[in-house]
Amino acid sequence: MQKIEDNITTAIIAAVISVIVTVLIRFIEYTYNYRLDKKKSRLNLEINVDEKKIISRLDKYAILVEYIYRFRNLSRELFNVLPQKTQPLINELELVLETLKNYLYSFRFDLEQDKIFSTVHEYVHLAKNYQLNLSDYYSFSNIYDESYHVTQKNLMQNLFEELDKKHKNVISILTKIR
Repeated sequence: MQKIEDNITTAIIAAVISVIVTVLIRFIEYTYNYRLDKKKSRLNLEINVDEKKIISRLDKYAILVEYIYRFRNLSRELFNVLPQKTQPLINELELVLETLKNYLYSFRFDLEQDKIFSTVHEYVHLAKNYQLNLSDYYSFSNIYDESYHVTQKNLMQNLFEELDKKHKNVISILTKIR
């Protein structure tokens, strides 16, 4: 009888241990899966946020690229028609430059995060210098003699060449995916 009781006790203990181990395993699985799902959700959220940031940056940089192209093309067109004064082109150049400056400062945070603000800012500064010299050229063209026109045209040519060189670099930087 003792043997039967020992066998029953052993069977009960084995069953209890089996139930306890099964419960522990299921609890560990549940905890692991819960934590895993939580991490997956957090990572998916971070990926979505990063994706939206990248898309937003690319959209912003595309706007800058568009205005940089427009400024360079208008600059070239105005330079090629010097000394003829074409007020609509001059007005458009000024408008494009003002819009470009506004976007530059609106997008400053993203540009600084990508460490490219100073490069784009230098280009815009050079563009402003070009535009001011162009305005001076047309404003004072009636006052000065031919040597002034030659000097100014050479200055404008140097500025345009520098603008064109920097243009390629700025466009290259803005079109790279970060």
